Amino acid sequence: MDSRTYLLAKAYCMLVFGMLLLAGCNSSQSNNLSHLPFKEDGDDRWGLIDFEGNKLISNEFQNKPSFVFDERFFVENEDGLYEYYTAEKNFKKIGGEYLRASDFSEGWAAVVAKGKSVSYIDKNGKTALTLSNDIQQASPFVEGVAVVVTGEGKYGYINKKGQWAIKPTYDMASQFYKGVAWVVKDEKVQFIDADGKTLLELKKDCVAYSVISSYLFSYSEDGGETFGVMNQKGEKVIKPSSKFRYIGAFYEGYAIFRNADNQWGLIDKKGEIVIRAKYGSLIPCKSVILYEENGKWGLLSYDGETVAKAEFSGILPFYGDNKYTYAKDNNDWILIDKKGEEAKKIALDEVASTYLYADYFAPSTIMELVESDFVDVSGEVAKALSVIKSDGSLDKLSFTTTPSEFADIYNRDYKVIDLKDRDYMRQPLTDMKFFERVVEANYDRNVIAAQYSSEWRNSYYGGYYEDVLDGYAWADNARIEKFVLGLIPTGKMEERKDEVVDAIVQWFGDKGYQKLSEEENDGYRSVYMKNSSLKVGIHERSDAVNVVIGR
Repeated sequence: MDSRTYLLAKAYCMLVFGMLLLAGCNSSQSNNLSHLPFKEDGDDRWGLIDFEGNKLISNEFQNKPSFVFDERFFVENEDGLYEYYTAEKNFKKIGGEYLRASDFSEGWAAVVAKGKSVSYIDKNGKTALTLSNDIQQASPFVEGVAVVVTGEGKYGYINKKGQWAIKPTYDMASQFYKGVAWVVKDEKVQFIDADGKTLLELKKDCVAYSVISSYLFSYSEDGGETFGVMNQKGEKVIKPSSKFRYIGAFYEGYAIFRNADNQWGLIDKKGEIVIRAKYGSLIPCKSVILYEENGKWGLLSYDGETVAKAEFSGILPFYGDNKYTYAKDNNDWILIDKKGEEAKKIALDEVASTYLYADYFAPSTIMELVESDFVDVSGEVAKALSVIKSDGSLDKLSFTTTPSEFADIYNRDYKVIDLKDRDYMRQPLTDMKFFERVVEANYDRNVIAAQYSSEWRNSYYGGYYEDVLDGYAWADNARIEKFVLGLIPTGKMEERKDEVVDAIVQWFGDKGYQKLSEEENDGYRSVYMKNSSLKVGIHERSDAVNVVIGR
């Protein structure tokens, strides 16, 4: 990773983290989170419970269901596919079975069926929108738009009609929060409004940033050694200081910060320290702060007073306006109020806390991208096979290419040990999006030959000549018998080797080749074809598909 890529990645991570902290306790989407997965007993199946200790579904699902947003949830079935259900006691399945799935947001969820592009379903499970095959990734809808990524890797925004709200011109992008999103373009971070208008562009030397709100964000000009706070006009509200190695989300008028010793405290909007940095973690929520000290969790007020001592093994943050949350007391999860007191007699073996510090914010502002499973197999195979010439030779090679010419063509400085007792030459080509490719020329003899000279050896009977190995030289009298093009599927093509074989057969068929036969061995297919002058074998293997061409 080069330095620019590193800095860009660092900026992205810091931005996301800051937005997560902000989203956690106050976003509208958090208010739509109604139930959590739970187990009452360790041997139970999973169920769903709300934030007041009321069990909606008990001991029902083998696999852990998702959190409930917009009164809907999904769970993985026995076939490894996701199914959606209504969040009610007599829950009902909606929609189909999906390879990938997102939480519901603004009444829709992003889903992907096997081999298909990204679609959105409504709360009845009906398809509301299907995106074009060119869209490779898409987020749930937030503030009326979704982030999408094109096949060229560019980020943009669409509305619920599938139209471009903001065209895909960015290298990275966030979802909107209160009408503002951040994007990365030409290695610079910009803040944009819902029309795509740039509100502020940060200097390139600001290499680490954190969105704090629609109006304030933290920044660093020295690689994260010091942090300050800036507003959307670019004015430095809090100047960078060595006291701050990171500044988080302003909430209730305060923001958490981390010092050089990796300890956390609280500052106000003037940068004055309200709570000294002495805690292992701080999570701000409405009217209370979760704090971690010596591996245990408790509650603080915003003026730093201890509300509940750090005696819990874990605490889930208070979501939105909820009065209660779950805390782990010894081996059980119990329901507590904002004083840290038990709110209801309940003891649970497990409450899903996957979202404890990050994921539970989704999909309000954290980027939850669902990846398309569509691949134009025929089109990608045609690109991969474009190195096959009409006479059956590959790439820059021909049937008259000698071993030494092969090495010269690909500028390879071979060592003897690489080629000793070998009757073929092999060269990787530039990788494609869905394939790694290797060309191979198979010769009628070894590609290097031993070179000998005669040396006289004295003996009792007068002496004799002995052949002595001088070294090796190219065997340029070797002739190519056949070529092999190895295609190693990558990414979404890995599970489609059967389709790849079919597409290769079709490609040769379109060029006038006739199919001779098809065989199957150990579950792998081989197809044989020919035209008037060439024979082709297409062989499926565990990790590749090999195309063998000979005269």
